[in-house]
Amino acid sequence: MNKEEINRILLENKVILAPSDTVWGLCGVVSQEVFDELNKLKVRNKKPYLILAQSFKIIQTLIELPADPAQCALVESFWPGPLTVIFKANRQAPAYCVSPEGTIAFRVVKHKLLEELLESAPLLFSTSANITGCPVPSSFQDIDPSLVSGVAACVVDDQSMAQSVVPSTIIDLSQGQLRLIREGAIPFDEIKEKLESLRTSLK
Repeated sequence: MNKEEINRILLENKVILAPSDTVWGLCGVVSQEVFDELNKLKVRNKKPYLILAQSFKIIQTLIELPADPAQCALVESFWPGPLTVIFKANRQAPAYCVSPEGTIAFRVVKHKLLEELLESAPLLFSTSANITGCPVPSSFQDIDPSLVSGVAACVVDDQSMAQSVVPSTIIDLSQGQLRLIREGAIPFDEIKEKLESLRTSLK
């Protein structure tokens, strides 16, 4: 299946199953319809999904930027890459993208397929290809068959595209402080050291 066919399926508000810059995932355009379909596939309710973005500039239309300029510089220094960042959402962010705490999570990716898809849809929902509560798959063969059949419209099964079996590191900047949610591909110590270095250089 070529890029044009995958884009057509995405723009029809359908979910695709594909390798990402971290682990195998489910993706779809940012819409209420796709949000509901992801909830159905993953057997999950209410909790919002990570959004993949083409650039930090696009993300800024939906978030309140951190007051600390070093935190903004920190994000840009690791993007594109396997760092997921939680921000405080602004009033333009759709309700289905926002957590009960008023936050929204983004990642700018470095991955050939996803970068191509983001050219047509600059924001995409993304979540690991597992049913809620089950292990995250480390390969296509580990994905629950019910998920594979549930996204029969588009399964990108070129395993050579998978970049890593390690999930992204997740940090939270929504409260003004750097907080670790999950350590993954990028060590948290590296992130903390980078932030301190940026604060020093921006003084």
